[in-house]
Amino acid sequence: MLRQQHRFFRSVLMAFDAVLVVASSVLGYFARFTMLADYGHVAGNPKFATYAVPALLAVPVIVGTMIGMGLYRARRDQRFFWEAVAILKAVAVGGMILIAALTLLRDLLYDGRNLSALQFALFGGILATLLLAWRFGFRVALRRLRKRGWNLRHVAIIGTGRLGQVVYHTLKRNSWTGINPNFFISHHATTTRTKCLDMDLRGGLNDLEKVLDTNDLSGVFIALPARMAAELPELLLRLERYPVDVRIVPDMNP
Repeated sequence: MLRQQHRFFRSVLMAFDAVLVVASSVLGYFARFTMLADYGHVAGNPKFATYAVPALLAVPVIVGTMIGMGLYRARRDQRFFWEAVAILKAVAVGGMILIAALTLLRDLLYDGRNLSALQFALFGGILATLLLAWRFGFRVALRRLRKRGWNLRHVAIIGTGRLGQVVYHTLKRNSWTGINPNFFISHHATTTRTKCLDMDLRGGLNDLEKVLDTNDLSGVFIALPARMAAELPELLLRLERYPVDVRIVPDMNP
């Protein structure tokens, strides 16, 4: 179910990003030849087909660059600042790739001439602004949905000591991430306890495979005490065969 939701949201993001690339091409053209018509006068009647940044080439280049920048991976536990930085990098890198491609294709598309630097600057500036506004609004909408119990990722916490309890409280305080702790797994081999804090404790490390086989999870937080650091590689090997996102929380003195 979670993977289906992720594929749906990824499709929505890619579709809207593609629409914004097309919109930026159109808006850049009209801004260049209406509001800034007196800057760098162009003789004759500059047509959209021969003076605008071509959307049919810009869409795959920009969207492909955004894929390369990881902008379609889940970022629910990251602040928007880092997504904004990735968007600006994608627009800059995608713009350079687009300029290089259009330079190679200028004989075919533009009768041997290059588009003006102003045209690309307008396209890039408008695109970056639209993408930042759209992605920010999308994040705000998702956070509101998650606070109401929608689009949640259910995770287990391995470790019931101080560090595991810190992870639990941190996730509970930051409900906007949509990461919902479901239960604990003890960092001991076995345990007779059934509760940790106010959440279920479903066995120890010896029961790991049985617990994961019988519960539908999207992620695991490993919060082992520092004294058990040597056991981490073996634990990661055991988790490799499960389609879950694994996060390691280091036991460090603040």
